[in-house]
Amino acid sequence: MVRAVSFDLDGTLYSSEPIIEDAYREAVIEFNKLYDKSLIPPTFSQIESLIGQPVYKIYKTLFPGLTEEEISIIGSIIINILTSKILREGGLLFDGVKDVFYWLNSNNYMVFIASNGRREYIDAVLNKFDLVCMPFVCIGEKGIAKKSDILFYYMKEYNISSSEMIMVGDRKSDIEAAREAGVKFVGCLFGHGDPNEIDGSDFFIKDITEIKDVLGKVYA
Repeated sequence: MVRAVSFDLDGTLYSSEPIIEDAYREAVIEFNKLYDKSLIPPTFSQIESLIGQPVYKIYKTLFPGLTEEEISIIGSIIINILTSKILREGGLLFDGVKDVFYWLNSNNYMVFIASNGRREYIDAVLNKFDLVCMPFVCIGEKGIAKKSDILFYYMKEYNISSSEMIMVGDRKSDIEAAREAGVKFVGCLFGHGDPNEIDGSDFFIKDITEIKDVLGKVYA
């Protein structure tokens, strides 16, 4: 019986598409002024292809000429601007997410976030949309190096077996994490990823609300 549902964030529950390109553009402009650089702001298509990857990989890919220190600096500028925009403007919470979270919590499921994103970003989304979940951990915390480590941490911390958890996501990194942790994977046929990335999912959903059907019919 499933007791816990771990969700990826970007492309599964939420999309920063309405605000992320402007956030990067503003951050690059600020960085250029402060450090006398001439970086070109990335386009949305360049950013979207990397959404869901660890943030360091995103910055290293978008800004390959920067040093490690400069990547850290521009990363801090980006996250500060992006979280401010989330709290002011929101971005896009997918239809049905609030209903799904309410249903899961009301039916005593443990709801987790398993994201490659930074803590400030995840906190901003959860707070903006009043989403209630269990305390989450991020890459770089508690010895966690990749997404599967997040799942292993939750299972150990809350005494959950691999058969009692499912992972929900839209990208290759999500299904890889599920496979490494030994949990069933629900692939989202929406969001930022190409469906080919999640080929071999245990279940597929076209809408986040269908997770209730997966749990109700398959794991009843």
